[in-house]
Order: sequence, then structure tokens, then C-alpha cells
Amino acid sequence: MTVSPVIDIHTRSLLRTPSIDASRAVFRDWLLRSLVPYATLAPSGHNTQPWRFRLRDGALELRADTTRALPVVDPRARALVVSCGAALAVMRVVLRHDGYE
Repeated sequence: MTVSPVIDIHTRSLLRTPSIDASRAVFRDWLLRSLVPYATLAPSGHNTQPWRFRLRDGALELRADTTRALPVVDPRARALVVSCGAALAVMRVVLRHDGYE
């Protein structure tokens, strides 16, 4: 059984603000990019880190990377999705630690 390439974990509102000035947008983008290294510390099956991040339109997108799926040990991609959730949870913990809600 192969893993479907349509698995998509999409987070568009991790730290989204309506219209803001350019200097705040630069800070927001920097803050969002600084979360990614922490997310790579999240647990994943066989340490595959099956996620991809993209900064777009002032939001950090988290997407499942199905090329890193393990179809033999995880035929339904459940662990892949759980791993992406763990990466998102780590980023939320870091934000809370830094005083953001």
C-alpha cells in the first residue's frame, strides 16, 4: 500500500496579524522562521522529520512531506501525521515560552 500524496497539514494562522507596517512584518517573519529549528527537535518515526515549512503571506505553513513516509511500517501514514502534530506542538510551546499566545 502506498501513501497518498494528498496528506496535507496546513497551518495558516500560527501568528497571523491583520495589516501591519513593514517593520512589524519583518519581525513577524523573523519570529516565524526562528521557530523552525525548534520544530526539528520534535519526535518522528525513525527520525524521518516528515514535514516541510514555508513562510507565505505572513503565515508559517506546515505540510506533511510524503516523500519521507514509511509505507512499510506506517501504511496509513498515521505516524507521519502525528509527527507533524508534534512539530506544531513544539512550535506552540516555544511561542508560549516567549510570551505569545
